[in-house]
Amino acid sequence: MEDFLPGYNRKDAAMTYPEMVEEFLAEWRANGKADATLEEYRLVLQDFIEWLNGRDMSRKIVAEFVQALRDDWQPARRAGQEHRKRGDATIQKYARTLRIFVRWASDPDQEYIEGFKVKQPVVSDRKEKFALTAEQVGIIDGWLNRPFEKM
Repeated sequence: MEDFLPGYNRKDAAMTYPEMVEEFLAEWRANGKADATLEEYRLVLQDFIEWLNGRDMSRKIVAEFVQALRDDWQPARRAGQEHRKRGDATIQKYARTLRIFVRWASDPDQEYIEGFKVKQPVVSDRKEKFALTAEQVGIIDGWLNRPFEKM
């Protein structure tokens, strides 16, 4: 497996993919991102580069990766672990991280790759959110709009 993103979209062939990821993480760390978030970014990007296997990064490739996640592709780091199918929220997490990384890498200050948009997959397994009834809203509205009483 090659260690960088080859092809038409590489603007800095001297920088390897792991170096790009480390620079990306260092910049986000300097901007105050939480360690847990940075570790999530690292794992997602490591999984992506493993799956990428030396191919060019493009919108089509990212869409294929998201489909591979839906089809249950597993990274080597999960070999021997209990196998669970990913939910839509996890797949969205992968797409969100890739979107953030692509935006950063194609920023005029970085210019490591040519920019493209990462489409966020549709989530189908979201639970219905809690909602107040009209009567409950009326009660709250009445309390909020009542005259202030001095004690």
